[in-house]
Amino acid sequence: MSDFSVAIIEDRTEDRFFLRIALEEAVAGCDVHEFSYAEDALVFLRSPERSQIDVILVDIAMPRMDGFEFASAYYDLYAELKGRTKIYVTTSSIDPADARRAEAHPAIHGFMEKPVTSKMLMDVLRADRA
Repeated sequence: MSDFSVAIIEDRTEDRFFLRIALEEAVAGCDVHEFSYAEDALVFLRSPERSQIDVILVDIAMPRMDGFEFASAYYDLYAELKGRTKIYVTTSSIDPADARRAEAHPAIHGFMEKPVTSKMLMDVLRADRA
């Protein structure tokens, strides 16, 4: 069991695969939990037996519940974890409005454009672990 845990919330199988590889390169031995839909992640995060999640990587554009909606739902559910779990949104969008919206959201710690690389994750995860 690692002392660092990350949740990936991404509807595209390929993007989850590449994020996992980048995470494994960035932080050896980190626990990774993968979800295709934000609702499934929320069910897991609500469970009393879940482990502490340090970082959540969530795609902005997903069916059913997008990354911003997820961040708001998480923020409302876990007042005691605000500041402990860092949420980063990922996107292939080049719309500057998405970056501004992420920056203004109280639950979102950062914004990453796809493809997310191990170097990007290393920088983010090291900063969060410091």
